[in-house]
Amino acid sequence: MGTFRHQLSDHYASLIQRTLVNKDPCAGKAIHARIIKSGVHVGVFLTNNLMNLYAKTGFLVDARRLFDEMPVRNASSWNTIISAYAKQGRIEYARHLFDEMPEPDSVTWTAMMVGYNQMGRFETAVRMLVDMISSKVMPTQYTFTIVLASCAAMNRRSVDSRIFVW
Repeated sequence: MGTFRHQLSDHYASLIQRTLVNKDPCAGKAIHARIIKSGVHVGVFLTNNLMNLYAKTGFLVDARRLFDEMPVRNASSWNTIISAYAKQGRIEYARHLFDEMPEPDSVTWTAMMVGYNQMGRFETAVRMLVDMISSKVMPTQYTFTIVLASCAAMNRRSVDSRIFVW
């Protein structure tokens, strides 16, 4: 029985991904309703997929409701909701969640930097990189790309040397 439930969960996750590709939030909501009616166990993986669907199709309230109702969250859960808030310009909500997250990873830190850049808060984005390195979280190439964009936007030739020493 457990294998069947797992397969059903994977099937629904696949359907959700297709609705994202097709940019069809109504179909996604219909799939969510079908999941609820079917009684299938909605674990972390499936909930993360639903949150991602809602976040990327503009239904941030629904994404947040799912996040708040999750009894167990993983890094993907946190990153999905933080990134959604940051990308939609709700950086203070994103920061609040970031501060609550048990162990932010490179995806989380970078999502915050992207959000700060979008809001024109370039110095804060650069400061986030310094804090990230101080927290012993390894930046990615994408992280450095975001910070370089921040530096370019600030039109600075001298940036905190800790960024480049790292």
